[in-house]
Amino acid sequence: LNGDGFGIGWYSSSCMKDPCPCTFTSVTPAWNNDNLNRLAQKLSSGLIFAHVRAAYPGMPVSEQNCHPFAHGNYLFMHNGVIAGFLDIR
Repeated sequence: LNGDGFGIGWYSSSCMKDPCPCTFTSVTPAWNNDNLNRLAQKLSSGLIFAHVRAAYPGMPVSEQNCHPFAHGNYLFMHNGVIAGFLDIR
């Protein structure tokens, strides 16, 4: 089971005014998160990313590790490790 957190990301319908995506992440299981249930009832977008997380043994479970990620007007997910990340960041 992927119960080590989840996240969703989307672009709002007014993305021409604000091109930055919205994100919601949590370390709780997606199936047990009331905020996600309420948000899903109201969210409308032409592009939604969703991710459920199964942490690798020994990896921390934190919202920093829950996808998707947003940077500027980019929304992305990543699975694995980026070697030398601090050097290329």
